[in-house]
Amino acid sequence: MSTIIFENKALLAAVKKASVAEKDAYELRVTDRIEPKSGKHFVSLCTCNGSVQSIITTFATVEGVDSSERIVFPASFSQMVNTLAAFSEEDFKIELGDNGCDISCGGASVPLPLLESAVAIAPENGKTAKITMEASAMKKAVEIGSGVVSSEAGKIDAVRNAVELSLISYEGKPAVRIVSTNSLGHIGAGAIASVKVATGVDEWLDKRRYTLNSVFCKIIAGLGDGEIDIMLFPKQVLVRHGVDFYIVVPNAAIYPEAVSRALYSPTEAAFSVTVSQKSLNSAVDIAMLGRTETDGKKTALSISNGVFTVSSLIGRNTAKVSADEVNGEIVIGVDGIYLKQCAAHLGSSLTLYGTGPNDLLYLKTEEPGVVSFICPCNLDEQIKEEEDAADESAS
Repeated sequence: MSTIIFENKALLAAVKKASVAEKDAYELRVTDRIEPKSGKHFVSLCTCNGSVQSIITTFATVEGVDSSERIVFPASFSQMVNTLAAFSEEDFKIELGDNGCDISCGGASVPLPLLESAVAIAPENGKTAKITMEASAMKKAVEIGSGVVSSEAGKIDAVRNAVELSLISYEGKPAVRIVSTNSLGHIGAGAIASVKVATGVDEWLDKRRYTLNSVFCKIIAGLGDGEIDIMLFPKQVLVRHGVDFYIVVPNAAIYPEAVSRALYSPTEAAFSVTVSQKSLNSAVDIAMLGRTETDGKKTALSISNGVFTVSSLIGRNTAKVSADEVNGEIVIGVDGIYLKQCAAHLGSSLTLYGTGPNDLLYLKTEEPGVVSFICPCNLDEQIKEEEDAADESAS
């Protein structure tokens, strides 16, 4: 009988990484390559959901399995591994038979059927741009840039559960930009990550944009430390971190360029205020206190005589916020929930600014390339609607 033995934590880690693209199957591939120190075989664990494929490398002691074999487990393999690992910290042993396999860990053993095949994505060949960057920089850019992704249906179907990735020229150097908006286009977020090494990018800078499913964001969020390589092909994006690979096929729908244009077009602020995220969130919570209707979450922001105030549109919920660098005068209405969502990933201090009460409200930090926007609401119309609703409730 053929056997494959994994260290407990090694298999757990591989399953966790591969699970981002889990759908119907996990495919195990044993290679002839040997890790010199341990004498174990390099083994890859692959998953594919049709648009994303993970190829995760780990090590195992192998007997009676050659590199031509493709061992395909059903998707329940991941649950089985996690359940057995909770029972014992001993090594995993997979024993392969003609009709299936047995997976054991410590004193526990369970049978698992094998599948004949698994879906896979063929890597794209041809012209490519390659960039190398710190994983931490990309993780931060994705966290901020994907901060307003929406899973709900809306008027902009292309942005649902997706972000835009583009290779741009920023301050004279290649960089990666991540932007997102919700499916109504009412809020947007963007962030830029610097690139350490760029190869073959001249024909790609500011010319190619990819709409990537939010699984891409999960991949980046799960990366460890060190450097990552990103290879951009016409129809694929490949991420490499150490010996692990992820192939991402972009969505067919084109991300609306209006989002990045709104985020990154030069804006000369007519008003601005710098506050702590904590103070802003608390003030918004006060303004929305006691309101349960969706429209009741609309909030007024005002700057007057150097004082920044957050308040409800009707009623008496008001909070004066301690602020730095207060400039200009403004009264602008926004959705308080959107405001908190845009501020969530921007750090401890942020600046709110804009050009007028009917124009976009922007949020930024001192970090270059980090920015969010919120569409304003018409205060007069909103106040009338809320007053009418209040009158109906009272009658």
